[in-house]
Amino acid sequence: MKVAGRTPCALLLRPNGGVNMISEDNFNFITTSYFPKMMEIFGWSVKDYNTYNNLAIVRADFYPIGHILGFSKKAVIVCDGNMLFVYNGKEYEDFSQLYEELGDKAYDTFPDWDIKVEKEWLIKGLNGEWIYSFSNLVQMPYRTQVKC
Repeated sequence: MKVAGRTPCALLLRPNGGVNMISEDNFNFITTSYFPKMMEIFGWSVKDYNTYNNLAIVRADFYPIGHILGFSKKAVIVCDGNMLFVYNGKEYEDFSQLYEELGDKAYDTFPDWDIKVEKEWLIKGLNGEWIYSFSNLVQMPYRTQVKC
């Protein structure tokens, strides 16, 4: 799969000879140490995020609805929406379903998903009003762009 000149799901060899199917792509996964710095550059403070193999998981589909990724004095970045994907011929309405079956190995299956509907990150004012939405880090606005 190629996105904007990058190969987001490059294969990495594991020490046991297996294959790790996810790597840093700056869309869905970013090096753990870079993520808070990147959020700061964009004017946001980090609230809470998951990690896997030293990568910050930043795709909304990996989080429950209502999860707050970041915030400012005037707004929050929160996970919202529905999700539907097919993996190995089976439909899933949330990543948590696949995670219950496979544990952490569920992250490695991401390149093999046939995504039908994806969640998004919403920027909401502290009063709950919708301000902006985005699907991946490349689309995330600077805080000042959305006046938050």
